[in-house]
Amino acid sequence: MSTTKTIHQHGQHGFTLLEVLVTVIVISIGLLGLLGLQSEALVSTQISRARSQATLAADSMADRIRANPAGSAVNAYDRDDGNGAGSGQSTPADCTASSCTPTQMAAFDFAEWQQRLDQSLPGGSGTVACTSNDGTECIEYVITVTWQERNPDGTTIPNDDTNCGTSDGIINRCFQTVVRP
Repeated sequence: MSTTKTIHQHGQHGFTLLEVLVTVIVISIGLLGLLGLQSEALVSTQISRARSQATLAADSMADRIRANPAGSAVNAYDRDDGNGAGSGQSTPADCTASSCTPTQMAAFDFAEWQQRLDQSLPGGSGTVACTSNDGTECIEYVITVTWQERNPDGTTIPNDDTNCGTSDGIINRCFQTVVRP
């Protein structure tokens, strides 16, 4: 008689609960990383859009100055926005509906430009300053477009050429260009 021993092999038939938990944690960390990348991409897109709008707005004013040489010759474009109040002046004549003098055209251009800045940029405003004058006419204008950006991580950004000041977590950015009429 022979006796045979039966050996039972117990193999692994699935994942243990610990392996499932580790998998869930790894996937969760990966998804959080993707969410972080997505939010950074969104912030970068908004910042890029605002900077592109500021560049286009400055170019628009430069074109307006060049299109009105008689107005630029008498420094009619040397204006500050007066915090959105159109430099404290009354509403200019609508030069699209009637003919205007070069000075009236400059006032109209500036008011229309301010309105577009206010609509296209958060906290958008602009100034045009004559920086070089030969005694009778302006030969160089500096166009400055300013807007607000929120600092996404709450830190302050050091002053540089594109930082026009920081207050309460809001960064005032600016873009400047020079135009010679």
